[in-house]
Amino acid sequence: MNPPRAKLRSTIVAALAASLLSLALVPAAIAETDITAVQAAVDTWRADREATILEDFVELLGVRGDVTVDVTTYGATRPLHSGHYGNWSPNPIMQLAHLLVSLRDDAGRILIDNYYDDVVPLGELERDAIANMPDTAEALKDELSVHTPEGDGERIEALISEPAVNVRGISAGGVGEKGRNVIVTSATASRSCAASHQTSS
Repeated sequence: MNPPRAKLRSTIVAALAASLLSLALVPAAIAETDITAVQAAVDTWRADREATILEDFVELLGVRGDVTVDVTTYGATRPLHSGHYGNWSPNPIMQLAHLLVSLRDDAGRILIDNYYDDVVPLGELERDAIANMPDTAEALKDELSVHTPEGDGERIEALISEPAVNVRGISAGGVGEKGRNVIVTSATASRSCAASHQTSS
């Protein structure tokens, strides 16, 4: 391991120790007094794989709990011709779209009341670890063809530690050759909610 990466690794491990302690995954005595033990545990955990610096941080500090919810909106009891019932019969697809959009702002911040109440912000060690990591934003934007990332300019390493709402898929009506001029009876979205890696509860 080259010296800059070794130094960065040490910083990340120090942040990891604080994170593990906050999650009660290691005894306080170990996390506070024996960073070598934490280092050994981390190295054992990933001994058989290679990872980039960003992957180290994502996997060790950015792992979040996840809850999946399917949400269905309903309209009339049978499909209705849009030319006959449009602007009168509620459209489940539009209702679902409005519901999903209302969950977050344009930066990805969750708009559900009290959603962040129990979220503990990143600590000083963790923010120092992020600050000392190479900024991969431009490289990721180029690689993934993402013009404007979410997060209002916050670094990805910090954003992955925050709660998130993701829509995994939508099922409703049809497109292309399967499209019809109807108002469908229902629309369903599969939504996953990732918790922060640190909460006060």
